[in-house]
Amino acid sequence: MPKRPLHLAIDGHNLLTDQRGIGRYVREILKRFAEEQELELTLLVRSLLPALLKRRMQRIVPGIAYTLRNAVPQRCDLVWHPWNGTFFQSNKTNVVTIHDTHPFDIPESDPIKRRSQQEPFLTSARKACRVLTVSAYAAECIVNVLAIPRDVIHITHLAPAVEFCDETATIVSSALPISSAVPETTRLAGRPYLLCISSMDRVKNFSLLYEAWQEAFPTGDVALLATGIEQEAYPKAIALPRDSNRERLGTLYRKALALVVPSLSESFGLPVVEAMSIGTPVVANSVCALPEIAGDAALFVDRPESREAWIDALRRIHHDTDLRATLMTRGRLRAAAFSWQKTADATLALFRETAATSPCPRHGIIHR
Repeated sequence: MPKRPLHLAIDGHNLLTDQRGIGRYVREILKRFAEEQELELTLLVRSLLPALLKRRMQRIVPGIAYTLRNAVPQRCDLVWHPWNGTFFQSNKTNVVTIHDTHPFDIPESDPIKRRSQQEPFLTSARKACRVLTVSAYAAECIVNVLAIPRDVIHITHLAPAVEFCDETATIVSSALPISSAVPETTRLAGRPYLLCISSMDRVKNFSLLYEAWQEAFPTGDVALLATGIEQEAYPKAIALPRDSNRERLGTLYRKALALVVPSLSESFGLPVVEAMSIGTPVVANSVCALPEIAGDAALFVDRPESREAWIDALRRIHHDTDLRATLMTRGRLRAAAFSWQKTADATLALFRETAATSPCPRHGIIHR
């Protein structure tokens, strides 16, 4: 008798809108699942008429056979909740991916907002059979904050996009002026630039970087490009849209003097491995998961909230060509250890193992 395919229901409610690292993670895993023969997929969406989303979903995750539902199907074997929280309820076995514990590390002062952000995590902690996360640092945070036992947490890293690892793409892109791919950068006027993939979130620490950059290069001979910031708030930097276009972002990485990561809280740091895979030097705070991910392939700032330390680091990466060459070589080697295929394979193996042991003894792994 032929083996029945694993029927996996996946929370896809954010697939159409999430352009952050989490959205990229889910889409990259789905691409690899498309090649699996013994796998039946159902994507869960928040819509009274899920079929109306089919065409838009096909643009986001092309080439994948799946059904769309607005509730967990009774006949599925397992439900995967990849967005930190559990947003679809059922009596099925649940696996969740918890990427970070930010709503608890830096909680909202407003109790209603705080509860709305934290409750999906708590639901995941109560109902998950297994937990996936992206680094050893993130795993320890989950243990400490959500009281989830360490033995049910499994680490699967993020990885750079395939396009970033394509040597042919690097050669072609390097021959093009950056303004042809990224029109907003005409303000560069031929200057070298530092790149920051950021946001207005205070843990990203962009304000300190902005001040350090101005003091490090008072004549403006080195520019600062940043995604996710407001131009009005940082008028001397060059604000770029947080674009999901891989080719566009790849051009920004390839042409940069360095990627700078002043963040105070990172559970992984996807821009770090993206930059390293291309051979762009990385300057980063020595905090959270960043040393774990970058290893010896970055210039680390050991005093993350020190403007003076960042001034020194920015000047050093600009002036020290030998250091940049070393980091470029080490970065490519380090980034080669991260692969979306490896992550997808490990994720699917965990799903199959978990489904095979259902009913799961870990339901309700914590009680509050």
